[in-house]
Amino acid sequence: ENQRDDLVVILAGYKEPMDKFYESNPGLSSRIANHIDFPDYTVEELLKISKLMLEEQQYQLTPEAEVALTEYITLRKQKPLFANARSIKNALDRARMRQ
Repeated sequence: ENQRDDLVVILAGYKEPMDKFYESNPGLSSRIANHIDFPDYTVEELLKISKLMLEEQQYQLTPEAEVALTEYITLRKQKPLFANARSIKNALDRARMRQ
């Protein structure tokens, strides 16, 4: 408490697990001044991120692959444990390894 101005603590995670974490100790939430909730990326944003990731590896989507990836992202976002860009990166890595 004496060195409060010299310390920064950042707790990061997805909203539901973080809410559960705060609920596990009723005093915890009141001790953390700022709570920021970042929305998930949209399908369009995730497609752009995908293209950037692929571009970095000198890959490019065909029009058919772009449609398939868009459909995949749309379905994957609805599943549990979706992790935004991390899920997309993992899917691209799996696809690349299956070549």
